[in-house]
Amino acid sequence: MSEIRALTSLRGVAAIYVILYHFSNLIAPLADGEIFALAPRGWLGVDLFFALSGFIMAYTYAGDFQERGIAAYSNFLLKRVARILPLNVAVVLTLAVFYFMFGDAVQMTGRLLLCNLSLLQSFGVCWNFNPPSWSVGVEWVSYFLFPALLRITLFGRPATCIMALTTATVALTILALQGSSLTVDTVPLGPGFGIVRCVSEFTFGLGAYRLYKLQQPLFGSNMLLLVLVGLCAVIILSRRDDLFAALLFPLVITALASNRDWPARIAEWLPLHFLGVISYSLYLVHHPLIQLEIYFLHHFHPDKIPHVWSYAVIIAGTISMIVPSYFTYRAVERPGRALVRDLFASFRIPAVLDAGLPPTSPPQL
Repeated sequence: MSEIRALTSLRGVAAIYVILYHFSNLIAPLADGEIFALAPRGWLGVDLFFALSGFIMAYTYAGDFQERGIAAYSNFLLKRVARILPLNVAVVLTLAVFYFMFGDAVQMTGRLLLCNLSLLQSFGVCWNFNPPSWSVGVEWVSYFLFPALLRITLFGRPATCIMALTTATVALTILALQGSSLTVDTVPLGPGFGIVRCVSEFTFGLGAYRLYKLQQPLFGSNMLLLVLVGLCAVIILSRRDDLFAALLFPLVITALASNRDWPARIAEWLPLHFLGVISYSLYLVHHPLIQLEIYFLHHFHPDKIPHVWSYAVIIAGTISMIVPSYFTYRAVERPGRALVRDLFASFRIPAVLDAGLPPTSPPQL
């Protein structure tokens, strides 16, 4: 399948938004006065990731599942392992060495290390070395459910798809009602809520792909895309009830993927696309790098940072994440992906598991 470059860029925008949010939060205690958040409701970048993931997984793998049925599952999981684990292993091992040398070495047990290497920390069973990685771990639940979710949302009848999307909407709404306002930020609530958040929004992404497959001219109109983006901006800037932004994200993804005019060309702009290409590295390495930068900043400038200069530090610090992320993309992420695929290239689900499971029926759109 050919790449939808605009969606790759959107992933990069989401990563930068999360970094701005985390940098703002971590620099705030050092600022001389309260600073205005440059990325309000920054956790919504993760929600955009989840919906994008559902769309891209369907776009990339639905054809294989349609043709081969459950036999396509092993190839899907292998590619997910190759995509996700090598960089996570590199980051966790680096942080483990750092904590062992400069932190409390007593706490650095083999069990804790193995837990983080396997992304089980996302489920609250151990301390998380790298806070942003929680979302990478819980997304594996969506990967394990992927064949069933595909059959329900994409290969099933329209009524079945609508029922699945309604269930996901209700689940996300109930989750949002747990807080003081309609927020989808589940980090304070615990890992179980994060799984519901991820699977619901991943399902939205699958539904968005089904809409995209309809190839309706309305979905590609500039006006629809601008209205949807404008509504999301208003909701986010209002700093409350971000549930509604999360519900709009799948429609934004559908509209952007369907657009063939100047909005898509802007989204495909090379620098934005580049950020999308390295977005996983950006997301996974930025938090420890921010902490390191702030440590050195406070060491060499122990006084409070002037209010105006705080924003310059946040912006410059966010930009500074690009070079090391590109390095980990080239030195770890890409070769790690190739290595894992080579190691497990011969792996297939045994044919006995496919007995009685013919290829799925074509999508009923």
